[in-house]
Parts: sequence; structure tokens; C-alpha cells
Amino acid sequence: MIPAIKRFLVRQDSSLHEKALSIIKLHNGSGFRNHKVSFVGLDGGRPIVFLRSVRFRSDEALVQNAHQALRNVDALSVSGIPKPLWIERIQGVLVCAETLFEGTSLDPANQKDMKDAVEWLTIFAKKTNLSHGDFTPGNILRGSDGKLRIIDWDGYGKIKSPLFDLLTLLTRSKVDPDIQERLIEKYMADLGIEKTLLPSLKAEYESLDKKRKL
Repeated sequence: MIPAIKRFLVRQDSSLHEKALSIIKLHNGSGFRNHKVSFVGLDGGRPIVFLRSVRFRSDEALVQNAHQALRNVDALSVSGIPKPLWIERIQGVLVCAETLFEGTSLDPANQKDMKDAVEWLTIFAKKTNLSHGDFTPGNILRGSDGKLRIIDWDGYGKIKSPLFDLLTLLTRSKVDPDIQERLIEKYMADLGIEKTLLPSLKAEYESLDKKRKL
């Protein structure tokens, strides 16, 4: 499978040389009977592409839907979102490729990291009423230029909740509760969400988050 992906990448980009390419397996998808596998492609040690694949026909819709979701979110013209490149069947395996981001995951205990993530999310939320779906510090990278990049878009569009991404971020952060509350208040004010809705939105989040983990 990996040699076939390397040959395919060379056919896609004539500037690449097969001998300089390497494909590193990152992980399998979590969950019972989950046949998703993720890879990173390198050219002479330089990361160039992120790949997801599924081997079984029953999972094909998952990859197709994720790829289309990424195309939809790319059309929002918000910085820090990977671009979908192609989706092809290689040796009976469906492979989806997107641009690869380099960077370091945000520190959940770092106040500036969490503040910057909320500022990015505010811009994103003004463009859509859909949620990223897994907006955790580990899925938010800071590049060498200091800007944020958001990865793992498989859950995009599956949840419609104005506070879901924000509460996902903050429940996994380690900043002081009073700072979290100020970030929530500012986010709601920037999006024009009434403060009186906060208790019901938090209850909605807890219900959705519980279902997501099942």
C-alpha cells in the first residue's frame, strides 16, 4: 500500500522523486471496527501532505463526507484551515489527501494560547453556524510564524451549537475558571449571544458531548 501511495504522489507532482519520498503511518482511528488510518508523506524528510485512508467499502462514506466537509470549510476563506487536495482509490483503498500543517499544539495551561484560540474561533463562528466538532488544544497548532492552524476536520458540520467548540476548548484547558468565564462572556458578546442563554447552551453542550463520546 505505501509503495503504491508513493507512486501515486509522484504521478500527481512531477517535481517529486520516489526515492526521496517516505510515508509514515501515524495512527488508526479510535473505536471498535474503525478502519481509518492516517499517514504523513515526506519528501526528503520534509512533510508535504497529510493522508487519511479507509480499507473497507462500508467506511467509504466517512472519507467522502470528511473530504467534502473540508472543501466546504475551505470555501469560508478563514486562515489556518487545511486545503483538500484529492481523493482517490489506490489498490482498493480510498485515500484522501490534504495540505499538511507544521506546528506545535497549544498548551492548555497557557492563557495566551487559549485566548488566541478563542479569537480564531470567533472569526470562524461568524462565518458559519456549524462546529469544528473537536476543537481541543491538541488540534490547534501554532506555526513558526506564530499563527494558528486547525487540524482534524472529520467532525465538521455534524454539530450545530454556538458554544460547542468554545466549551470543548475550555473544558480541556487548564487556565483559571475566572479567565474561562471572561473568555466565554467576550465570545458571546462578539457573536451577539444573550447571556441569559448560557445555562441552556451549557446543558446542550453536555448532552452533545456525552453523545459524541458514546
